[in-house]
Amino acid sequence: MQSSNWLYAAPRNGMIVYDEAAGQNRRYADGWQAAAPVAEPSGGLTVDAEARSAVAGLITALVAGGILPGS
Repeated sequence: MQSSNWLYAAPRNGMIVYDEAAGQNRRYADGWQAAAPVAEPSGGLTVDAEARSAVAGLITALVAGGILPGS
């Protein structure tokens, strides 16, 4: 808002807004786009519990920050 008036701007590539209804950020790249949910790692021949825990923590932080949608 500027001087009690709303200013409207056409979206440009790279713009980011917060979608309150979805609870996450949306990025404009020739249309508004939202990040897709990310699954925690599973399967594989070698399981690294510490790495999986770190990835799960990153996913949790990105969901809490509105970058990724909740599951």
